[in-house]
Amino acid sequence: MHGLDLMLHGPLVRTFLRYCIPWTLAMLLQSSAAIVDGFFVGRYVGAMSLAALNLVMPMFSLFFGVGVMLASGGAVRAGKYLGEKRPEAASAIFTKTMLSLLLVGLAASAEMLLFSGELVRFLGADEELRGPAEAYLRGLMFFGPMIPCGLALSYFVRVNGKPALASVGLMLSALINIVLDAVFIPVFGMGVEGAAYATGIAYTITTGVLCLHFFTPEAKCRFTRAIGAWKEVGQACWNGVSELINETSIGLVHQLDFACPDRLIRCGCVYYHQLCRMVWGLRVLRHQ
Repeated sequence: MHGLDLMLHGPLVRTFLRYCIPWTLAMLLQSSAAIVDGFFVGRYVGAMSLAALNLVMPMFSLFFGVGVMLASGGAVRAGKYLGEKRPEAASAIFTKTMLSLLLVGLAASAEMLLFSGELVRFLGADEELRGPAEAYLRGLMFFGPMIPCGLALSYFVRVNGKPALASVGLMLSALINIVLDAVFIPVFGMGVEGAAYATGIAYTITTGVLCLHFFTPEAKCRFTRAIGAWKEVGQACWNGVSELINETSIGLVHQLDFACPDRLIRCGCVYYHQLCRMVWGLRVLRHQ
């Protein structure tokens, strides 16, 4: 018993560990990559550039959160269809989710590239912070659609019964990010743009690698032309709103660090945000 059969009919503890351990390791490495970004920027570029990187984080969290919302909601529905022995329906929601992410990613990236100056001023950048903040945002959004698409593909690879492959994909992204940080920032002197390009290139490579899985014979969930009604994407978004709340709360913490020095108020806002996430998740479960 392996793959999707193990996920549906395997022993509970073994299945849980098979999915939990690789994914946890991948998430830890992803978090480490973000820390390494800050380390290289702070050490080789300067404190002001590090502040600019953190200033842009709320916008990145919102952008990333929309991707997680669609990916998690779509993956839940795809998993449900596969459990019901309806691979065509699973392939349809997978294809619609990926197309939606691509279109949303392109639109959001274009908007952020066109209005990067206004966005960083809205986030509170002064004249000194504006330059590096714009440079980081522009560099990141140049690869914009690849970031949510790479994450979404890892969700659907797991649904296809390949948790190790999904985790390896995210680990590969983190490792490439770290290596490119070490090359672009101290060696080539590319500054905050180097950190942005490292992240973007890493996710682009991961997207390409994970995409190959969906063209293999063993993939139950694959790209298809028969996608059906698009209203199902809205239902997938509904399922994933709690994840959007979670991601935006991360950005909220960074923004409050700039706007509010009172730690008690910052913690209160974050706890309120997480409470909203929990309530929304329970509400979605109630309506399943």
